[in-house]
Amino acid sequence: MVNWIASEKRENPVRVPPPPLIRIEGDRVTLRPLRMDELEISFGARERLHETDPTVMPALPTRESLRERFEHSGVMRDGAVDLAIDVDGRRIGEIQTYVPPGRALEPGTYEVGIMIDDPAERGKGVGTKATRLMVGWLFAECAAGRVNMPTAPGNTAMRTVLERLGFVAEQTVHDLGQDFLLYSVMHDAWRVVRAVGPDEIAPLRVRLGEILIDCVANGASVGFLDPLSPEDADAYWQRIERAVADDRCVLVVGAVGGEVAGTVLLDVDTFPNQPHRATVGKLLVHTSARRRGMGEALMAELERVAAERGRWLLTLDTATGAAARLYERMGWSPAGTIPGYALNPDSSLTDTTFYWKRLSGGEPLQEPRHG
Repeated sequence: MVNWIASEKRENPVRVPPPPLIRIEGDRVTLRPLRMDELEISFGARERLHETDPTVMPALPTRESLRERFEHSGVMRDGAVDLAIDVDGRRIGEIQTYVPPGRALEPGTYEVGIMIDDPAERGKGVGTKATRLMVGWLFAECAAGRVNMPTAPGNTAMRTVLERLGFVAEQTVHDLGQDFLLYSVMHDAWRVVRAVGPDEIAPLRVRLGEILIDCVANGASVGFLDPLSPEDADAYWQRIERAVADDRCVLVVGAVGGEVAGTVLLDVDTFPNQPHRATVGKLLVHTSARRRGMGEALMAELERVAAERGRWLLTLDTATGAAARLYERMGWSPAGTIPGYALNPDSSLTDTTFYWKRLSGGEPLQEPRHG
């Protein structure tokens, strides 16, 4: 379909191409325009949700109104866009921005809703990844100042997801005949997680040193003993700065409200027979920023960067139970535990568990040989 904008005299119409369709890609999860052959799947999922849990789906759209949304899917119209959620190329559900009925939104504010088609697919982290992609895109590409996500007070699973992503329950709103908790996150409070170049590290070294010292002081077995001096911490980050400059490692940092709060490393300095492999190290989150999903966000971005570089087999080790739970939740497999492998910051011996993960899409260069 070609859009036309005519001049005042309509003598020389100017052909304007349609806007590009929105497609947001992450690790395994992709947000893409809906397809018309999915209309009945979508309507059926909504009917089931409305019957089994009206707090999640309090009102059903008509087929006609849903068809219209499908026809315009992938294009932002007056603050509203509908997208499908794919996992490894398979449709799982839908995510949308919309204008709530009977409630005006301030300029720069977007409201997001999400639906997982099959209840069996819930609790696998798909909703978290899809929400992270959509919210990050709104802040990065749509100049959003605030993103809202309403949920029923009894929907503890969704509330956990939102709080892990940094949303805060600000008020109760009444929509479609029932009360919802309105969770919100501001642009300045949203996590920004990305790899940094060598020229960006020097201004961050003081803060990186503070994070490392804080983690060691709170028991993290990451190669250092307590107390760790600022000088020794800075010397370590100078070594990392040189390694990044030499392309021997990748440094991913995460910021909350403009301040770096966490970091993780991807060591790509491997032998010639290991071009597909990399080692993860120094997943550090300042104690003031924990329990908000920062560690998960850092690992998700690191995995994306690793896959982009063709490093589809990753390994790491940890002596911390909380970190082990995070890795296993994200699909990492334990390879084994070595007793007394390293020292805790207080010089006591600690066991260390090694983990590995094969990223989606990674293929062996050839069939592995055994023996």
